Amino acid sequence: KITLSFLNQITEKAINSNQLKIRKSAEKLFHFAAENLIPFYVLSAGCGNVIERFLEISIDSKVLKVLKENNLLVIVSNFFEVNENNQIVSFKKPVLNTFNKVDFLKQAFRHDSLNAIVFGDHHHDSFCVEKLTLNKTISIAFVNFDKKEMETNKKDILERYLLHWDVIKFNEGSFELGVEIMKSI
Repeated sequence: KITLSFLNQITEKAINSNQLKIRKSAEKLFHFAAENLIPFYVLSAGCGNVIERFLEISIDSKVLKVLKENNLLVIVSNFFEVNENNQIVSFKKPVLNTFNKVDFLKQAFRHDSLNAIVFGDHHHDSFCVEKLTLNKTISIAFVNFDKKEMETNKKDILERYLLHWDVIKFNEGSFELGVEIMKSI
C-alpha cells in the first residue's frame, strides 16, 4: 500500500543522504539542452516516477520548465499505475527492460533530430538508437569500475564495451565530455 507521495519522500531522503546523486556535470548538460532547445531523452528500465522526482530535485527548475514546456524532455521508463487512493498498484504495461529499450525509444521518439549523443552504463545501451533514422551518433559509456580492474578482472565485459561504444568513461565519469561535444557542434 505504498503511495506515490511516500515514494517521493523516499527519493528525497535518498538524495538528501547522498545515496542517490546526480552524475557530475549533468546540470550543465540539461542547462545546455534547455538553452539551445535540444531534445533530451532519458531512457531507463528503472522507475520513471523516481527519475521524474529525482530530476525535479536535482536540476534547476527553470531549466526543467524550458525543457518540459517545449516538449524536449522525454522520459521513457517504467511508470506506476495507481489506484484512487494514489497507492501503487503495478507498473504500467508493457514493462521496459534492457533488451526492449530500442523499441520503446522508437515509439517515443518525436523529434526531427538527425544526430544524437548516447550516454549509457550497460553495453546494450549503445543499441538504443539503432532503429532511429539518424545521420550520426556518438556514444559514451559510463563504467563504474577502474580501467585497470576492468583490464585484469573483467576483460570480457570491457571487450563488449569497446566493441559497442565510441568512448568509455571509467570510475563513474561525468557528463563533461558530452557538454563539450555539444558545445563544439
